[in-house]
Amino acid sequence: MKEKNQPPTFTPEFSTTRAAEHQQASSKKEEVLVVYTIYKHPTDYPDHYVLKRWLCGKQIVQDETYLFAHPELEACRDQLYRKVLFNVGRVPGDDPCILESWV
Repeated sequence: MKEKNQPPTFTPEFSTTRAAEHQQASSKKEEVLVVYTIYKHPTDYPDHYVLKRWLCGKQIVQDETYLFAHPELEACRDQLYRKVLFNVGRVPGDDPCILESWV
């Protein structure tokens, strides 16, 4: 178990496991939108930018475990550029520590 404020890191195993869960949810005929959110200095990682994945569907909004944390914003964005995602910014009512979301 990671100690508080120790940054999580992106791992291929995590990605593969979550992809399988996503595929299983999709097979149930529920369309799911995967949204990645970058948080700026959240309370549990005050010295880092944190990347987190959300599964959003008609019936569910499920948050995922943190994917990546780094002291530099560009390191989080680099994880998303590789996936060819687009920055959609923020929406009114977002938590103040949400910097941007990507789809």
